[in-house]
Amino acid sequence: LSFQISTSKSNQVYSISHTDPYFTVDGVSQGFDAYIRNVDTSSLSTTNYSTNSAGGGMRWGVPIGEDDYINVGLSYDHTTIDNPGTNASAQVVQYILDNGKTTDTWLASIGWQKDERDSLIMPTSGKLRKAVLEVAAPGSTVTYYRGSYQHLQFFPLIDRGKLTLALNGEVGIGRGYSGKDLPFFKNYYAGGIGSVRGFE
Repeated sequence: LSFQISTSKSNQVYSISHTDPYFTVDGVSQGFDAYIRNVDTSSLSTTNYSTNSAGGGMRWGVPIGEDDYINVGLSYDHTTIDNPGTNASAQVVQYILDNGKTTDTWLASIGWQKDERDSLIMPTSGKLRKAVLEVAAPGSTVTYYRGSYQHLQFFPLIDRGKLTLALNGEVGIGRGYSGKDLPFFKNYYAGGIGSVRGFE
């Protein structure tokens, strides 16, 4: 069971998650997530917009090997875009004209994970690989897909884990379908604590 409260000048997140790692005797896991997320970019050097989102979903993990898992999930998201103001980009304005200020999205996801790290908490060697595909189902206000792949590897430089080098790489793609565009608030962003710290 985990809780998250995260606040900054542009992003506030309140979430709760629960996972039962042995939902079945075969090691199938089951979990749920619920969240409230508020974004206000007026204090950043980007286009002006603010969104208020709430949602949740269920997920399952199926072991297919000693270190391999297949994950599937279903979730729902309700997002409202507040008045973007005069500094909004043409992309934000056009999105609102095409889709309105409120979106309801049903999202299906499937992923694969292979975790060969020597420790989940303090890894010093091994690697973690993840691939995820999420698709906004037909009938949602917006229809799109996003896919990503991550490769994280640890190299022990000094015995007993006194110094470890970690290299992490991630690629992603997102597109709309059925005549819809990828929502601008689902874009990928590089920089900051989530990817490259020290870069905006």
